[in-house]
Amino acid sequence: MRILAIIPARQGSKRLQGKKLLPVGVRPLVRWTIERALMTEAFVDVLVSSDDPVVVDFANQIGGLAPWLRPEHLATDSASTASVLQHALTWYESEFGGVDAVALLQPTSPFRSVETMRSAVVIPATLLTITSFTTIQPLSNGVLLTFLARFLNLQAMP
Repeated sequence: MRILAIIPARQGSKRLQGKKLLPVGVRPLVRWTIERALMTEAFVDVLVSSDDPVVVDFANQIGGLAPWLRPEHLATDSASTASVLQHALTWYESEFGGVDAVALLQPTSPFRSVETMRSAVVIPATLLTITSFTTIQPLSNGVLLTFLARFLNLQAMP
């Protein structure tokens, strides 16, 4: 199965300018996501979509694929993630052929583990009727899991 990881890393931030390159621990925020995606060895490519030339250069230096600057109309507060993904996917498939699935990896979630990503990419292959899914982590006090279990009737994955 050919799965493309797409990391949307828009330059603009209302609260924290340049946050994609600000250090979180010992690494810039976006580096956590790019490196862990590469470490999974589950993706045909790790495509970074950004309107920031510094992020594009950085992503290319550490092994990501950042071939262009994202168009201005897709780098606004009103641009949807779906539009950004569609733009990136259309370009990728025109250059490298079709993919079976896309993994959206937000750079603002830097602490997802390689193992979580490896486990997640198995889901589309085993449950072919799924069109999208997300991962969650339990809170230490269990509030989120209690809410989900009670009101959304969700069950934990094995």
